[in-house]
Amino acid sequence: MAKPVVYDIKEHAFSEGKTNGRIQFIQSSPNCTLQYCEVRNPHETSPHKHDYEQIVFIPQGECDFYVDGVPYAMDAGCFIVVPPNAEHYIQAKGNMVCVDFDIFFPKRTDRVQSKRVCDRGHQNWDLAESDPVEEK
Repeated sequence: MAKPVVYDIKEHAFSEGKTNGRIQFIQSSPNCTLQYCEVRNPHETSPHKHDYEQIVFIPQGECDFYVDGVPYAMDAGCFIVVPPNAEHYIQAKGNMVCVDFDIFFPKRTDRVQSKRVCDRGHQNWDLAESDPVEEK
């Protein structure tokens, strides 16, 4: 039987990418990919599409989430399901950080798990050889 996998955002490195944005990738399942993003204005919007479904949850902040050119106003607690092959992107509102937590199904093979940089002592953490904690 498979065990649950604990993933703590505070233990993993962020990739600094676009202007005023950072991101983490979580490959803890053979079936889906999770992605955690923080963006604030001004930031690049990067309209794009892909051939898999994406569920977008906004736990913090406000944004317009565009799907096929239509803006959907979202704030903390909202989520949207983006169908395959729909062009989409996020546009943060105001001067605050907007957190965007994404679930991709099926698993994205073009994403690499974010590097684990610390261990906060979770009792049920199963440290994989491929995910070593950096020495300080």
